[in-house]
Amino acid sequence: LGLDGGDVRIVVEDTGPGIAADRLEAIFEEFEQADETTARTHGGSGLGLAIVKRLIKLMNGDIDVTSTPGTGSAFTVKLPLVREAQAEAQAAGQAAARMLAEGPDLQALLVSAAPFEATYMMEAALRVGVTVTLARTVHHAEELLILQTFDVLLVDHALGAENAREMAILARAAGVSRRVIVLSPFERRSFGAPAAAGFDGFLVKPVRGRSLLAQLRPPETQQERLAGATPTVAMAQAGAPRLRVLLAEDNEINALLARRTLEKLGAEPVWAKNGQEAVALMTAALTGETEPFALGVFDVRMPIMDGLRAARLIRDEEAAMGVMQRLPLIAVTANVSADDRQAAMAAGFDDCLPKPLVRDQLALWLKLAADPSHSSAA
Repeated sequence: LGLDGGDVRIVVEDTGPGIAADRLEAIFEEFEQADETTARTHGGSGLGLAIVKRLIKLMNGDIDVTSTPGTGSAFTVKLPLVREAQAEAQAAGQAAARMLAEGPDLQALLVSAAPFEATYMMEAALRVGVTVTLARTVHHAEELLILQTFDVLLVDHALGAENAREMAILARAAGVSRRVIVLSPFERRSFGAPAAAGFDGFLVKPVRGRSLLAQLRPPETQQERLAGATPTVAMAQAGAPRLRVLLAEDNEINALLARRTLEKLGAEPVWAKNGQEAVALMTAALTGETEPFALGVFDVRMPIMDGLRAARLIRDEEAAMGVMQRLPLIAVTANVSADDRQAAMAAGFDDCLPKPLVRDQLALWLKLAADPSHSSAA
């Protein structure tokens, strides 16, 4: 890892079997591997390098590989991250300057026992003009709330759910105006609504200065949120309810990325970890126990029950209940061959899309699902 001119340069070397010269370009294609024999001794689906290359291209970077068969390979990545980091720091600094100009310096109490994350959060806060006092334990934080006045409480959820709720109650009693919970990406879904635990908002680790600033501002009114929202989200909020999307995906990382994309498009994703959970959620919606879904996005390969069987069961339920306009269903798979697409359509899906999901394709299906005149293919 190092700097190469204005770029960040990352080199990853291995001592594996190496790659033949005529295969160097092909390994970046989907479902390609250096060893194509059926008896190969290593695993992998052949998607990793294809996804890496796509992500690097999206960041305006480049990836290259050199290899000696029998010795190993070296992958070199160049990313123009220096200017972006400087731009973000400058933007955060300008925002901090505006906030400080509008009011007094904010005093924040950070409650966290994490040795490295706590230091990082303190530095992020200081960069945007927030004075931070660190408490490593709940008991220490209680003492500080009695002795000092704070504008903001930041609580690391790693302290435990009960400790976090206790801190929120104590801070409210002490007159702290902003209470923010700090979570890992994987804790966000299970934590539920921050308000139910006594918090005004949440931050996802690693905490960035810009995100911290957004949480430190006073709560916005609904009108202010709509005025500053993106057109897609504002339209969904201004209209009737946000479109509920049933997302069936067993991989937590893939599910997290899909949920974030759907949320940015103005939808409300409901996550099912396998086909069985998806069918149960759909049944509840069909019987009126929960709000109806506008769209279903199902991974084809899942444990317990795969996406194809789940789709068949849902179509059977719709037919048995006499549903006139069936739910649009999208199959998602890492390998969209003609056979895969045919199998998906035969199971009752309306489309079959490749992984990773493309935002524009999801946006199109959400638009179709929002159109009352749209009806799924029978």
